[in-house]
Amino acid sequence: MANWMNTLNLRDLWEASEANGKGTMPIEEVAKNVAKRLDKIKLPKEYEDEKDEIAYRFENEAETLADFNYILSDLYDLGDTPYGKSDTFAGQKKLIWISTF
Repeated sequence: MANWMNTLNLRDLWEASEANGKGTMPIEEVAKNVAKRLDKIKLPKEYEDEKDEIAYRFENEAETLADFNYILSDLYDLGDTPYGKSDTFAGQKKLIWISTF
């Protein structure tokens, strides 16, 4: 398993979301909370702009579940970005472990 530089735990937000059929929080509010949490994550300088762009999109563009999922896919891609060098997959550092379920 990879080593993760950061963890972004979104489980409580997903549980509270009306999108999962159990909660009552509108997806727009979930997205705004994701943006706030993402803003607190510190990444290497070369990834900060991309992280900030994704946070902005959660804050301003996630009006539907489809919008949210599209942006979340971009966040997963960023989080899965390898950082640094390693001789083994198990030793590879990646940027953000995103916990949703």
